[in-house]
Amino acid sequence: MQQYIPGAESPENTQMAKAAYDQFMKVLEQDPKNPVAIASVASLYLNQKKWNDAQQWYEKLTAVDPSNADAYYSLVLSPGRGGIPAYGTARANLGMKQEDPGPIKDKKVKEALKAEYGSVIAGGLQALDKALQINPDYDDAMAYENC
Repeated sequence: MQQYIPGAESPENTQMAKAAYDQFMKVLEQDPKNPVAIASVASLYLNQKKWNDAQQWYEKLTAVDPSNADAYYSLVLSPGRGGIPAYGTARANLGMKQEDPGPIKDKKVKEALKAEYGSVIAGGLQALDKALQINPDYDDAMAYENC
């Protein structure tokens, strides 16, 4: 997995990711609750921008290792990154620039985004709360929660 380069789209790099995945699956065949292998598969999917797969594996990790603050924090990252383009697209479609402050003012667009992503955001906030309960000094989680 250390040889895989996130973001590099070459066939060789894709093969590195597959080889790493295959090795982690061999570990999981022998030890289905191995937290290192589960976390590694989740991280691999996150780095490949396979948001739904990453989400599922981080959920498995929280089930196997409920005291893992990183797993809860990572639950925020996988769906959150998937939803960011929709927010940016909505802002762009309304003529808003990246530097424009504040929330979207168009109520219809705002409500549509809320309807589609509201539960994802609520779940993310719950995951952040859990990460901070486990580790009250978790800087990344505190910074994300204050966004």
